[in-house]
Amino acid sequence: FQDPQMIGYISTCYYHAPEIMWTFGALDAYLEPWMHIWSPGCIFAEMFEGKPLLPGKDRVKQFSIITELLGIISSGNMLWIVQSLAKREHIPFHKKLQCMDETLNLLEKMLVYDPRKYIMGTHCLAEEYVSPYHAPNNEPVMNEKFD
Repeated sequence: FQDPQMIGYISTCYYHAPEIMWTFGALDAYLEPWMHIWSPGCIFAEMFEGKPLLPGKDRVKQFSIITELLGIISSGNMLWIVQSLAKREHIPFHKKLQCMDETLNLLEKMLVYDPRKYIMGTHCLAEEYVSPYHAPNNEPVMNEKFD
């Protein structure tokens, strides 16, 4: 990859959620309050591993690595993408990552295929691993979308 324009894409590809990688520019449909949990989940895992959790070099390789971790999705709008991939079962996070149970519990809520099932950012703060830093009286929450 000698193309300087690709460097930014490759380095951020590691953190792209599956639904973002395959929207082909139609991101407005995905800009919901539960969005943007996948990327912090990847970074969170990287903090413990000392290396990217999902180091794909392009969308196809990235999705292949994601399916190695989460298994093959069996239904939904991305099924056509994975039909050519080998059958893969979900790898429990405790077999892939060396971290505390509280961390694994949070990661399993952040890294899922269905973005509607992502843990909300406000709920992340109440999880056992980060709860010591949770200050509900001093954490503003935005209740409506903005441009």
